[in-house]
Amino acid sequence: MNSLEDLVQACQKAADSQSPETQVEAVLKEALKDIPHLKSLIPDRPEEDFLVHRSNNLTIWRIRFVPGVVYPPHDHGHHTICAVYEGAETNTFYEERGGELVKLKEQVYPAPCVFSLSGEKIVMSGNLGSTDMVALHLQLGDLIETHRHVWDPATSQKHEYSDKVFVQLAKYPPGYDIPVV
Repeated sequence: MNSLEDLVQACQKAADSQSPETQVEAVLKEALKDIPHLKSLIPDRPEEDFLVHRSNNLTIWRIRFVPGVVYPPHDHGHHTICAVYEGAETNTFYEERGGELVKLKEQVYPAPCVFSLSGEKIVMSGNLGSTDMVALHLQLGDLIETHRHVWDPATSQKHEYSDKVFVQLAKYPPGYDIPVV
């Protein structure tokens, strides 16, 4: 892969295949074999996340979590494949039982690593480390148009997903400039 466009085309081809989860994972695992090269393909923009690609069956985001940030429990509505290439992403998994969120487990994914989440999984994501976590998050669908949810971690109240509610329920480290939505 010589450019970001090459990476996007490889991921899109994999998403269009008969076994998209397996094929997209393979593309990302190959990309993580040379992290300096991968980083040279992806713009190093300061914002937390930015949209790299969007189609009806694939959404690609570059995600950056600063140390101490924790995003509220949410679902994606689509199978998600993540490639962590800096730092570590910590995910806490939940299920909904009788209107309450029940914690199932916590998992730390240190770079370099590729992991997958089914679309119905409820996950709270964050960075509990001391350096930025940077990753590609790929959803096998159009994440922007997908009906999904976000939960208040303190009350288990379920909300229709919106960026505004997501940011309001997130925990940010002291002195962090909270995104305006």
